[in-house]
Amino acid sequence: MNNNLIDKSAVEEVIGLEKANKRNRRANRNVKTISLSEKIARTEETLDKIQNRIDRRKKIMGDIENKYQNQGVELPENIQTQYDNTKVKRQELEEIYEGKLRELEGLKQMVKMS
Repeated sequence: MNNNLIDKSAVEEVIGLEKANKRNRRANRNVKTISLSEKIARTEETLDKIQNRIDRRKKIMGDIENKYQNQGVELPENIQTQYDNTKVKRQELEEIYEGKLRELEGLKQMVKMS
């Protein structure tokens, strides 16, 4: 009777592996190969989006500076927090932008080499 339990679990394991292999084969067929030119286009699109986000944050910071700092008025605490958070986020986005720019340059080099 104990041998039947082992055989049953072994059979169930094999069936499970076969199902997993079938799912993997199906998933692999659905994966599209992305061409180098498509990767370049997607990276350029991402760079544009990041640049727009950076520009929006620069505008927010400029608006705050014009409203308060350039008039010699001290920023209220909540506005100072907003300004500081916006500045940090802009810096983070600029770092991401630089990384994506290096990625784009690498992709373009790959095109030249091929």
